[in-house]
Amino acid sequence: MPDLDELYGEVVIPARVGEAERALRPKSLSWLLDGWSARALAAHMDTVRASSMGTVLGRFLPVLWVVEATGGVRFAFEEIVAAPDEEEAGRGLPQAPPGQAGQVDWQNAEHIGPKPATLPLPIGHEKLGHPSLFHDHDKVGRIGGELIWDERYGLWFLTNRSGRYGGFRARPDLRTPQHLENAARLFRRHGVNVTAYFYA
Repeated sequence: MPDLDELYGEVVIPARVGEAERALRPKSLSWLLDGWSARALAAHMDTVRASSMGTVLGRFLPVLWVVEATGGVRFAFEEIVAAPDEEEAGRGLPQAPPGQAGQVDWQNAEHIGPKPATLPLPIGHEKLGHPSLFHDHDKVGRIGGELIWDERYGLWFLTNRSGRYGGFRARPDLRTPQHLENAARLFRRHGVNVTAYFYA
């Protein structure tokens, strides 16, 4: 049995999980070890490579990814959700069910779609970041980050750009370049051609 701690780093429970991230999953959520989802991701990446329109998608709509405790990979676009009506959205909180005043009812939030990487989060919206890729309450995962297209090099870069799983800007001792390279090999093993780029 491979030592998953050595390959992808120790499991962590993120120090911060947003309410929406705890309650909701991205609509684009997939598992890499599913052959169909790996082919779909590779097809998306090929589309980005092939056209200027695709280049915009690849640069501004990064794909979030995290290695599970068991060594599988989950991935999705970083999506945003909004409150179910404009009045509540303006205050930033979806309307709570009767008898639950002060609680946020994220189950009734509206999925808007992917969040452009360079734009601020609109008022009344929440992003579904890395922890939202997990169904369990603790959101346990190994190394994670973003999959980003860079047209200057003509490459898709697998990065550790996640403060909660990748050691990016928080706990830099948490992950190593080798953890990221091992994750990149896992992607490549499933036909998804990526180049590791480690943010120290």
